[in-house]
Amino acid sequence: MHALRRNRALLAILAGACLIAGIGLAFVLDRTARSLSPAVAVYSPHVYPPSAIYVDDYQKGITVSSRAAVLIDASTATVLFGKNEHQRRDPASTTKVMTAILALELGRPDDIVTVSSQAAWTQGSSLYLKPGDRLRLDELVKGVLMCSGNDGSVAIAEHIAGSVSRFAEMMTLRAKQLGARNSSFRNPHGLTAVNHYSTAYDLAMITRHALAYPEFCSAVSATTDTMTYEDGRVQQLHNTNRMLWSYPGADGVKTGTTSAAGPCLIASATRDSWQLIAVVMASSSRWSDAERLLEYGFSSFVRKQLALKGSPIAEVSIAGGRNEKVRAVAERDLLVTVRKEHEGLIELHVDVPDLVTAPVRVGSKIGELIAEIDGVEIGSVNLIAGESVRRRGLAGMLLDRF
Repeated sequence: MHALRRNRALLAILAGACLIAGIGLAFVLDRTARSLSPAVAVYSPHVYPPSAIYVDDYQKGITVSSRAAVLIDASTATVLFGKNEHQRRDPASTTKVMTAILALELGRPDDIVTVSSQAAWTQGSSLYLKPGDRLRLDELVKGVLMCSGNDGSVAIAEHIAGSVSRFAEMMTLRAKQLGARNSSFRNPHGLTAVNHYSTAYDLAMITRHALAYPEFCSAVSATTDTMTYEDGRVQQLHNTNRMLWSYPGADGVKTGTTSAAGPCLIASATRDSWQLIAVVMASSSRWSDAERLLEYGFSSFVRKQLALKGSPIAEVSIAGGRNEKVRAVAERDLLVTVRKEHEGLIELHVDVPDLVTAPVRVGSKIGELIAEIDGVEIGSVNLIAGESVRRRGLAGMLLDRF
């Protein structure tokens, strides 16, 4: 009897200790969560896009003067050329592409930004903002992208995150989500700082995402524009990217230069609705390097559409369903970019099971459509159920709810 009471007492003590430990852990986790702003918490560093696809012999075909360079297809993210594309380097003002992404994703266009003294006194390229100036966020983003204003970049950072350091943390986390795994940001403008770096490949991936925003495209493709303050003052803006004047089809993106980085450039151009992105870092001739890369891409490669979103690719038999088969349709368009001489070598492979078991929910993954050249994958798309299929009989009526 005494032993039983003693065991019960020990169990009670143990349960109490676990409860206290659980409360303490919850308190610590809550404090940790509160230490990060909601915006930072949104950007998990563990969400990555699929690995990039490289064309064969992607390091050959052209030479450039830059220390690092990359050429990609904006729609497929296929790497068409690379030179030290994963080498970490100082990105200078090409950093501001990431700054603009966070402004567009976390702010509202009509937010009014008040310029602080710290922002106004930021060194380097400037919009000549003054402490207390007030203007809409979309106007400020336009000025930063076109004129590379460091002062405007700090104003954006403070408005979105409350401080430059917190904003830089958010930049790094968001960049990793976009596939820029070798980038680390310490400020929103790109002035040289310890552990502030990126790569040609990362900058291309970041830019590819930014170009999905119409507001971004409008700013980086404009040669001239205006920036309007809340009090009605209007400031003229002139784009620093001279390729907008010199290269047919050029529509972006961003220049950057510091003594540590050397001349850098992210350039984009579109021909026949096909957009390419070129990045050169530490280039002795950034304009001609970028132009040669883009021209090489347009002249040597071709983009092929192999499947349309929603198009039926196969039919799969169903066990126990009200229907005997379900359509497997393309989840999205399947686009691939290949060398022109390899266009006729593309093969398509449908990978679906012989049989699936009901119930099947519309949109659920059934298989894949894979494009290959000589057995090497060059692109793929999920095949999803084109319709829902319930189970047969009473079980289907009672249990299947779509």
